[in-house]
Amino acid sequence: MAAADYGRTWVNETAHAIRNTLNKITEDFDTDGNYRNEPWTREILKQLAELGRSQSRDENGAGIWVYASKTGAEAEASADVADAGEWLFDLCWLDYAGKDTWAQLRSVPLIAEIEWGNQGDIIDDFQKLVLARARLRLMVFAAASHAKVVELFDKLMDFADGFGDQEQSDRYLLCGYDAKEGQFIFQMPDRTISP
Repeated sequence: MAAADYGRTWVNETAHAIRNTLNKITEDFDTDGNYRNEPWTREILKQLAELGRSQSRDENGAGIWVYASKTGAEAEASADVADAGEWLFDLCWLDYAGKDTWAQLRSVPLIAEIEWGNQGDIIDDFQKLVLARARLRLMVFAAASHAKVVELFDKLMDFADGFGDQEQSDRYLLCGYDAKEGQFIFQMPDRTISP
């Protein structure tokens, strides 16, 4: 079986689903003003993992398998959140040709990093996304205000644009949590890379 088509339509539909998911979490989950708390991070990982697990997988296990990190307070099996624990990134969706140990990795539809720390920590995690191969790279972070989120969007894309091994098809979904207003702001740059 061939890998699924993770082209522009899939990327746009997935980005839309992620935006809806994060907005719903923001509406439904009480952070008590502390968006950095582990239960909120776990809920984001859980919902994004469920979104990945809802993607197609056939009876032989070919399709998307979800890997997600666990927060420090978790003791239960990672299967409660994803198919397996962290694999290089906080969250990733991997498209395998089957479920056995020797199954071919066909593509990487999504990778994600979630970082609530300072700007330097956010930039460090974002640069992991810049160097990786994936159809969609998701960065979730927080800043003090709408203006600070937008400022960080610009800085992050400067890092992506300055990376020498970028490709025309590189797509990013930036999700910045505006701590002042208690809501996510989203940006999905449509990039034109000069040769």
